[in-house]
Amino acid sequence: MNNDINKTISSQELDKIKLEAETLSQKVTNVITKLCKNLAEREEALKLSFLCAMAGESIFMLGPPGIAKSLVSRKVADIFKNSRTFEVLMNRYSTPDEIFGPIDIIELKSGRYLRKTEGYLPSAEIGFLDEIWKASSSIQNSLLMIINEKLFINDGRPVKVPLALLIAASNELPERNKGLEALWDRFIIRTYMKPIQDEEKLLKLIDNPVNILDEQEITDEERLELSTLQRVAKNTYHVKIPKNVKKYISLLRKKIEEFNNKIREINQNPNDFDLIYVSDRKWKKIGSLLRTSAYLNGRMNVDVTDCFILEKVIWNNVSQIPEIEKMINDTAASIEYGIDGRYAYAIESFNKIRETIIDNIAIHEKKANVVIKSYRNKQGQFYYFMDGEKNKYFFKKEDIDNIPKNDNFEVMDWMINYCSAEEFKTSLSPTRRALIKYDGTNFFVYKDANESGEKIKIYTNFEEKEVDHYRLVRPTVDFIKDIKNTATTLINRINLDIDGLKILREKRFDGVTANNIFVENKDLGFLKNTIEESIAKLEDVVDKTKDMFVYIKLINYGFTTKDKDKILPTL
Repeated sequence: MNNDINKTISSQELDKIKLEAETLSQKVTNVITKLCKNLAEREEALKLSFLCAMAGESIFMLGPPGIAKSLVSRKVADIFKNSRTFEVLMNRYSTPDEIFGPIDIIELKSGRYLRKTEGYLPSAEIGFLDEIWKASSSIQNSLLMIINEKLFINDGRPVKVPLALLIAASNELPERNKGLEALWDRFIIRTYMKPIQDEEKLLKLIDNPVNILDEQEITDEERLELSTLQRVAKNTYHVKIPKNVKKYISLLRKKIEEFNNKIREINQNPNDFDLIYVSDRKWKKIGSLLRTSAYLNGRMNVDVTDCFILEKVIWNNVSQIPEIEKMINDTAASIEYGIDGRYAYAIESFNKIRETIIDNIAIHEKKANVVIKSYRNKQGQFYYFMDGEKNKYFFKKEDIDNIPKNDNFEVMDWMINYCSAEEFKTSLSPTRRALIKYDGTNFFVYKDANESGEKIKIYTNFEEKEVDHYRLVRPTVDFIKDIKNTATTLINRINLDIDGLKILREKRFDGVTANNIFVENKDLGFLKNTIEESIAKLEDVVDKTKDMFVYIKLINYGFTTKDKDKILPTL
């Protein structure tokens, strides 16, 4: 969608939108900084609520009573000029009238079931629903369409509602197996709020005699017009999601699936709250949320710092939060400085060089794989071969089983002790030496190990199964020269990246935070370990690339192998 839209507007128009983003970012940063001044450990909740308002999404706050959930909603509402708000504390006895407005008695007499919505949720720009899970199913079902489609059904007709932000709160998560998954999925951001942890901030709160709600942190000139919401929604269509962020999403989805598979191993019948379940609808909304975050940070491109917001998006129960934070960090580190993200080219290029070499020296052939049958007597198990006159030659099973073979190549001829059938009947041990050769079709025995002596074609009780084999042929000088040039280019590029990473390694990451309004407290110290790991892995790619040409010299050309992947070392 973004690319199609960008084609319809000029570069001048895009520059104008970018300038608007930068100007708005400065204003938003100023407003949020002022509002957060006295919000002890509630800054994140306020910022994320504001982001949801600008993205037209909803947020859920989990936490015990008395931790300023409603205060946050009022502070967010204060950012906008003349915003209409609605607040309600719900319980099991709450009626739809309390949330959506009472039935118009006069209209009812005329046969119309019309609600008077003025002053209630359908007429509000910002709504706060406390203890949402205690509401009746009829209320919760009506909320589904209001949250997602911004529509309210009044007298059977859908009516557009002006709702920009819905904040829901509770001291508990939705009860399982009660059909609440759909409503839960509507809340794009979920924050877990605890009582104030910092002792100094708590004492400062106690010492402040002023009601925080009465404090006027921002002026009317600093407040935003509600029309800003529509302008932001329109402009964010032009914010791009670049390749590295798309890779981030793909890698994160893989990590989520790995997590879910572990849960399924423990619990064969998990539900959405046991798993990290992100619906297609939610992924779509995540894209919008990331673009809005980028725009409010003055950018026309989403970057990885925007993705840190997903820590507050994809969890379904509190126990998942630490694992999700690790996923988010690991994915960001991998994309920015990791071998799986930023330096994926090194592995891809190594594999391509390796495959090219193998394809040029391993000629595919169909070949018979011999399975020799055994003959058992009282003393043990033996193999026997039989010549054209049905004379049998016996060999110890363990002697044949111990024929030396390496992992890559079959040995098609060998020396072994044998005895005749008559000797075998007298339980004499095979002691005479013979050279046995197999040419791919038949066995031949050279008595007394004399290859220039008597050659006996033998017939034995064995099966042949057709399998894939690869005959190894020596590469041409020109091919080796070309592939070495390609490998040298790769090694030089990797070494430049290693040098760059070593410089980054000296940079202080501890205490450094993300440059993003909505995740500015995100410590980036975890990146240092990833840089160390990437250096080690890139150095390994260089070493293995060099090793390939050592192995090429050591290969026994003319032999065959069943597994061509073992011809050269892998990463």
